[in-house]
Amino acid sequence: MLKWRMWVMLTAAFCFFLTGCGKTAVFHFPFALSDVTGITVYHNAASGKTEKKAVTKKEDIDSLYSLFEGLTLSEKPVQTGAGTGMTAFRFCLADGTDYELIYCPIAVKSGRLNIPSEETDYFTSADIGASWAHLDYEAIAAEESELPNICAES
Repeated sequence: MLKWRMWVMLTAAFCFFLTGCGKTAVFHFPFALSDVTGITVYHNAASGKTEKKAVTKKEDIDSLYSLFEGLTLSEKPVQTGAGTGMTAFRFCLADGTDYELIYCPIAVKSGRLNIPSEETDYFTSADIGASWAHLDYEAIAAEESELPNICAES
């Protein structure tokens, strides 16, 4: 009986260990904060209506950059299509190029962070979607042609 209990406990511990062992990564931008001239933030709610805000104030650019820089991400499988909506960030750089990050929520305060330039998806428990509500800029309708690739199935 004791051996059976010990075997069950070891098996349970091993399973717990395996499920918690997703690789982690720390996100770093491939450019400096000083290279960012502006950020366009897109938000698509469950209604399907997509709006954008043009972020131009230095303190808001700094805040959004800081939201991602050093963010801990997990390389664990994430069920696609589980959440609704999307918040995407297009960082406009001084050299005329753009860098995009796309956040798709899965549950409250967690979701997928897609990095199109790296063709990768990560899981994050950061509340990235809430940043839309904290940006005090006019929200205007976004044209479909300007939208990032919104949370494509991977």
